[in-house]
Amino acid sequence: MIASEQLIPSEVTILGSVFDVRIVKCADDACGESDAPMREIKIDPHFPYDTQVETFYHEVIHIMLEQTGLSKILTEAQDEQFAQALGVALAQLISSNLHLPG
Repeated sequence: MIASEQLIPSEVTILGSVFDVRIVKCADDACGESDAPMREIKIDPHFPYDTQVETFYHEVIHIMLEQTGLSKILTEAQDEQFAQALGVALAQLISSNLHLPG
């Protein structure tokens, strides 16, 4: 469970680039979307808050994979598996360790 103090930021810096984070309805049944060239992350508000936080980190991982060039050597399915696994793990790590210095 995500700590109540955990907030999804309105913007986040990823590898030196600032991305706007918007809480808006996403296409189809998606929990979130990211667009690295547009520097934007969208999170759908119609999902439970824990899911929104995990989705935020999931989309951050997608952007990291793209910006580091790793998405070019992964299949679309592998990219999605990395984002899903690491997004959930990162959300849980951060929510369980809010006492760590930033």
